[in-house]
Amino acid sequence: MFKDKRIKAIRLYFLLPLFFISFPLSAELTQESEISVLTIEPGEELYSVFGHTAIRIKDAGQNTDLIYNFGTFDFSTECFYMKFIRGDLQYYLSVYPYSDLLYELLFSHRSLYEQTLNLDLPAKIRIRQILDSLVSVNYHYPYKFFGDNCSTRVRDIFELSDIDSIHFNYGQFPENKTYRELIATYLGNKPYIRTGIDILLGPEADKKTRCRNYMFLPDYLMKGLDGATYRENDETKKIAGTPLLIVNAGNNAETRNKTYPIVIWIIVGALFILTIAELILKKYFKWIDRIIFLFSGMLGILLIFMWIWSRHIELQFNINLFWVNPLNLVFIYGQSLVNNSRNRIVFYLLLICILSGLFFFALLSLGLQFVPSSAILMAIIIIIRESRITMRLKNRIFIKK
Repeated sequence: MFKDKRIKAIRLYFLLPLFFISFPLSAELTQESEISVLTIEPGEELYSVFGHTAIRIKDAGQNTDLIYNFGTFDFSTECFYMKFIRGDLQYYLSVYPYSDLLYELLFSHRSLYEQTLNLDLPAKIRIRQILDSLVSVNYHYPYKFFGDNCSTRVRDIFELSDIDSIHFNYGQFPENKTYRELIATYLGNKPYIRTGIDILLGPEADKKTRCRNYMFLPDYLMKGLDGATYRENDETKKIAGTPLLIVNAGNNAETRNKTYPIVIWIIVGALFILTIAELILKKYFKWIDRIIFLFSGMLGILLIFMWIWSRHIELQFNINLFWVNPLNLVFIYGQSLVNNSRNRIVFYLLLICILSGLFFFALLSLGLQFVPSSAILMAIIIIIRESRITMRLKNRIFIKK
């Protein structure tokens, strides 16, 4: 059955921990049992903004109704956020009553969709056995947002459980989308978060991906299951039907934050106008240097940290690092450098930063990575201000005695 190398890999990453442990499998189900995939709509919190996927196993014959959730994590984990950024945060498969999920949705005001799977009893039992086996060994896995999460794990369970020749329905999927484009549709009313994510993500997020990979988002797994087929006794069957709305939290359609573009462009535009005014009027507003260079330098340190330390490849090789150069922290007191320094090291550091900024625009012109337009204007402002300090410092350093 596992002729596909990809499916063999799926089997290994799920079941390798089980090969060294023996335990009973108490996963018998009755004919009245149902297995369904639950899709929870996006929430307001950052960790829930892309939705959620879980498996429900209901058996009226045994009076059980359980949720299997691959998206469980422990907020009390030591160095929680550091591990999340690095890619070391361990998620695990938890199981709890369906009523607990309904109680949670009541307070989070999120809608719930259900797709009951059209499977025979042996297939249901195989799925239940796999899930119970993982729960028994307290199975953990390192969370990867784009490649290994609560949604992809549910998708892969179907291939792992010997459901023959499953074909997901990609008819509702847009073609040739990047990861960045896919998640952007969920951030229309969270523009500050979107800008931050766009700056943090590197060029890997801008590569076109296969439709199968779209299912890292719960909505696309739900669409892929709607009309998906598999083979049973030489007969093609649908694996799931149209999603059924179980909990309706009301119209939570996203409304785009129209004030954000105005605010961000007022701030960045004002900085640009003041920078040009300084050149024309031969004035100097030292507080602008302190704000801009402090912000860009600290952001540069964060990007370097993510590039070198994080295991998330989507955060690496980020060309934004060339305009948010950590060396900018040296120039927070730009005017003081001009007035009190003849240090050529500072002069050459400024040249390095200017060349780094120009290299950023060279890479940008090659289309290697998407960069927000507001960030591009900020890069221009930084280069102008660095150039001004460089010219004044040059006159002081190389002035004839």
